[in-house]
Amino acid sequence: MDAAQPARLGPAGPPVLTARKLRVVYGDRRELRRGAGLVAVDDVSFDIAPGESVAVVGESGCGKSSLARTLAGLQAPRVGSLLVGGEQVGSPRAWRRKRRAVQMVFQDPASSLDPRMRVEQLLDEPLRALRPDLDRRQRHTRIHAMLEQVGLQPEHGQRYPHSFSGGQAQRIAIARALVVEPDLLICDEPLSALDVSVQAQIINLLQDLRERTGMAMLVIAHDLAVVRQLCDRVLVMYLGKVVEQGATADVLAAPAHPYTRALLSCVPRLDARRDEQILLEGELPDPRERPTGCVFRTRCPLADGICAERAPDWHRQEHGGYSACHFAARHASPMVTRALR
Repeated sequence: MDAAQPARLGPAGPPVLTARKLRVVYGDRRELRRGAGLVAVDDVSFDIAPGESVAVVGESGCGKSSLARTLAGLQAPRVGSLLVGGEQVGSPRAWRRKRRAVQMVFQDPASSLDPRMRVEQLLDEPLRALRPDLDRRQRHTRIHAMLEQVGLQPEHGQRYPHSFSGGQAQRIAIARALVVEPDLLICDEPLSALDVSVQAQIINLLQDLRERTGMAMLVIAHDLAVVRQLCDRVLVMYLGKVVEQGATADVLAAPAHPYTRALLSCVPRLDARRDEQILLEGELPDPRERPTGCVFRTRCPLADGICAERAPDWHRQEHGGYSACHFAARHASPMVTRALR
């Protein structure tokens, strides 16, 4: 039994990013001073190896986007440490040195692109800021090559964002993030604002770019089909905490945590029976008034007295992943299987 959260399950080698005991809290100064506020991320630790693709999944309000913004340096954690390429990035000055290494693609491509700038200007701006070693001609060449890599033409560089479709705008956002050659690309729900047919194109594009460049990826998503296709490893979040993690194929095929099982039971399948769906009772608790002990206990069909008394330890599963549940010491234990049938 592992009391500490496992941080590393991915490939060997120095990590691109290391997060340790991150805690993100929102509130005014008085709330934060007395230890109150809304806890969005709580005690999250993990590594991302070079070339690895990691997914973070969970229902709305679980803290996925807050975690993504913290990992991208857009907000500071209240507690915990973050290392990029082995260097701690706890200050704005440290982040400036490492800004090129971590880039982010946002959920809504239209709102993330400045409507007053042409596409070429949008891609030139990060190059001028983060690649001062390139002259104007080199930047121009790189921008045209990047547009072609994401399936656009060099002449598109002279147009404004409003003249593009949603899928094309997302390609521009991806090109802007990748033009500086980052080590890690963070994608915060990059497909949710797009049509289904366009989503497939963006998935194929991200897969192709990852294979071609060798970059690591962190994908925030709620669509488990996308996670299965894009990611090597998955972290399942509930109310700011990671409750299960492991290789994507293993976790999706044999989930050990009751919350993960409930998420997977809601994925439409042609062979699914009505009685197989697990409906969780109640709403997601208020993050300002988090349950004691296990954060999932107020909606869990297995909850017992011990769940209110203390938070569960991490249990290693037979497939190598980990689950934070008092009753999931072994994958598919009789108690879990019986309660969730």
